[in-house]
Amino acid sequence: MLITTADAAKRLGVNRRTVILWIQSRGLPAYRLSGIWRIEDQELEDWIKKRKVNVGRGKEYIECLK
Repeated sequence: MLITTADAAKRLGVNRRTVILWIQSRGLPAYRLSGIWRIEDQELEDWIKKRKVNVGRGKEYIECLK
């Protein structure tokens, strides 16, 4: 399922503009359809999982949020 950058931003807890910057510079997989960015739901989940690191006490932090 394709989701919007706003949906991805909400899931990640960041601004929509940040998601667009990650698409452009950090390899977040996305597709531009009629000038609008769309992200495949499963690809977003995979991208998130690849960037998780342990930061102690069982917490996880998404590397790209640093």
